Amino acid sequence: MTSAAPQPTTIDRLLERYEALLMDAWGVLITDAGPLPGAVALVDHLVRTGHPFRILSNSASRSREESVGNLVRHGLAIAPEHVLPSIALLGPLFSEEELIGARCAVLGPAGSVEEVRRAGGVVLDPPYEEVEVAVVCDESGYPFVPTVDSVVNAVIRQVERGSSVRLVVANPDLFYPVARDRIGLTTGTVALVIGTLLRHRLGPAAPDWILLGKPERRLFDVACEALGTRNAVMVGDQLETDVLGAHNAGLDSALVATGLVRAREVEDWPGPAPTWLLSDLRV
Repeated sequence: MTSAAPQPTTIDRLLERYEALLMDAWGVLITDAGPLPGAVALVDHLVRTGHPFRILSNSASRSREESVGNLVRHGLAIAPEHVLPSIALLGPLFSEEELIGARCAVLGPAGSVEEVRRAGGVVLDPPYEEVEVAVVCDESGYPFVPTVDSVVNAVIRQVERGSSVRLVVANPDLFYPVARDRIGLTTGTVALVIGTLLRHRLGPAAPDWILLGKPERRLFDVACEALGTRNAVMVGDQLETDVLGAHNAGLDSALVATGLVRAREVEDWPGPAPTWLLSDLRV
């Protein structure tokens, strides 16, 4: 880790310096327009040489299999073990927090619902009444206003009755890069809306969120354990998730210029600085 100004580097130098490479997916490897420059060649190189890597994604709108399939369709020659989406952490979370069999409201499309069921949750249909866990996975797949209204009121009823309720956001991202000059809101923004309403009504009694994805360190720890090393660097395009998440996990980071962040924003960023700066992913 470092708090000094980030230094320019290349992917080749990172591969020489670190035993494992961690990479974000959206904005680093792919966008709606397809794979970003150098992404396909880099993944091919990693697979061919056997250099350990994981793709760490905050995506929670798809099942794990769908997440892999989406990257493969973009031309990335990856195997399922190379991808660790944040939604894959639901299973361990439900086990650790003794939530198996809990009644769940799931905000997300079919892939999100599948993963909550796979984790052991009992998925309810709206309108919600006695919700024990609200899992916010995506901003799509449901009618926004009535679903949020139903979740908020169900949680309020639970808390006012003195019952326990858990709030889980599988993707803390507030936005994602639609294009170089456009962003779109995502799951963290939905959670922000719900949390604001709950705090307004319940005050200090409002339940806290359990965050599964970046910038929480859990995703990084699981990846490093699977790779068998903590001598790893995170390559990402967002300061608030990729760089901060790596810092929280005690890892170095490399900010790649293919994503959202511009040089001025790096200079003004009050959080931990990335260790390295990458102009692209070309090997």
